[in-house]
Amino acid sequence: MTLSLSQNLLKTMVDWVDIHIGLKISDARLNDFAKGICLAAADSGFEEPQEYIRELTRSHPGDHELGFLASYLTIGETYFFRDPLSYNLLTSQVLPPLLGKDGPIKIWSAGCASGEEPYSIAITALSSMSAAERMRLEILATDINPRYLEFAKAGLYRRWSFREVPSFIKEKYFQLTSDDRYCLSDRVKQLVRFGKLNLASDSYPSALTGTNDVDVIFCRNVLIYFSPEHVTEVLARFHRCLKDGGYLFLAPSEIPHPAPDNFKIINVDGAILLQKENTFSESKPSVVSIVTSNFSYFGQSVAPNMKSFETLIDSNTASQNVAPVEPGELSVDEASALLDSLRSGMSDVSEGTAHGVSTLTSNSDLDLAGLTSQIGRSSSPSVKDYGNGDDVIGSAHDLYRSGKYDEAIDLLLEVPANHDAVSQEAFLLLVRAYANTGNLDAAMDWSERLIGYEPINARWYYLRATIQQELGENGAALISLRQAIFLEPEYILAHFALGNIHQQSGSHLQAKRCFHRVIDLLESVNQSSEIQDSDGLMAGQLKTITKSILEGG
Repeated sequence: MTLSLSQNLLKTMVDWVDIHIGLKISDARLNDFAKGICLAAADSGFEEPQEYIRELTRSHPGDHELGFLASYLTIGETYFFRDPLSYNLLTSQVLPPLLGKDGPIKIWSAGCASGEEPYSIAITALSSMSAAERMRLEILATDINPRYLEFAKAGLYRRWSFREVPSFIKEKYFQLTSDDRYCLSDRVKQLVRFGKLNLASDSYPSALTGTNDVDVIFCRNVLIYFSPEHVTEVLARFHRCLKDGGYLFLAPSEIPHPAPDNFKIINVDGAILLQKENTFSESKPSVVSIVTSNFSYFGQSVAPNMKSFETLIDSNTASQNVAPVEPGELSVDEASALLDSLRSGMSDVSEGTAHGVSTLTSNSDLDLAGLTSQIGRSSSPSVKDYGNGDDVIGSAHDLYRSGKYDEAIDLLLEVPANHDAVSQEAFLLLVRAYANTGNLDAAMDWSERLIGYEPINARWYYLRATIQQELGENGAALISLRQAIFLEPEYILAHFALGNIHQQSGSHLQAKRCFHRVIDLLESVNQSSEIQDSDGLMAGQLKTITKSILEGG
């Protein structure tokens, strides 16, 4: 397969993706976009990306095909209680009037990715609604990507999805598994219904999908991917989905400009949400755009100062004793601590400073002012101050080389995650450390994290392939190796590994082609130089090994 696409073909695909998926590809991202198309083509079994593009543009692809392609063009970067002020507003401003009305309370998480957002909504409901009130609650979560939906339904998460969420949340609603994952409680999962939906389509509002007569819509860090025209269309559809007076939560940086005349913007001490107006202009709505984006295509963050739940928690003091509570609900202390931390303030969000809301739910009998002196703060450990990130990696490398893999893992898990080289080095070392402890599932998870951060780095696909081979998943490893080679055609070790898999499966002709390619590539390499990612194997040694295989086969 070749990675090159003609400018005309690339432009055709950019326009096609805009129309069918709603994604707006900037000129600065065309090269990465082309590589994403090539990866999708390879994973779909096409020999050349041109064939894949022709198949897409000449046919009428369904939601599955569109979702599959979208998974290569966007990053589902999310975590529990992201933008915690939204959950505070949900509890203090939005739910109370809804609880006073009859009928179901419908909340829709649109573009839910791997499920952290709708489950955060469900946990919020468990902490602020009675059992009888929860019987009226319907939480719908949709996404275009079928892989994300399957992941979300499983309810299994790594530490990465928590970003220092208070420990009592994890202890009450999750169970730590033997492979270092957090399994979500069934009482949370049963509150959420998942479904596949393309926000760029006209398939909503619809009673069939449950997207009609909705009280609240969460759609955060999704519109950043859309063109202004599609943002306008999505907001118009959301307006039709919502009941009169219904609420729309967007990310702080996604508040549209100009503001649609059919929504009222509500500012509560700096926290902003949109409320549906009953009136609707008959004239064509003005095209709106969003202020800025938190994440651009292929995982490059452009707003590193966005705050998360971890910034609201001061964990230097111990928690107070927790009184017994009804199963599935937080105690008075825990609920107060959660709400207090959510209200405690968040600075530098988008523009200006936001502060939390100072009121509780109207149906709550908690007296926060009277409990202030009794409320302990989360015992969740804060991120350690290791100083320079390179020093942390250096210390972790020392532990790794000493065979202290568990200690290296504990150290690396405390490294603040950013879209930078330090984070990628930490992830890479985590993969290797977990693999050496025999925890291949965790190693696979972190290799996927690397790919999510930098989907066009061939090394991460090769790394994933080595783990897949250890797991006995040669078919999946074959795909990963092909992806690595598509991204870096002269990746010597990937060609060699691909040849070994073909050899083991009895595809000797394909294996020979791979090994001959290795020999050809090694001809132009200094024979005393080390092969990338080979753990010390020299070019001359690999050449000898490869020739021996060819002569023997």
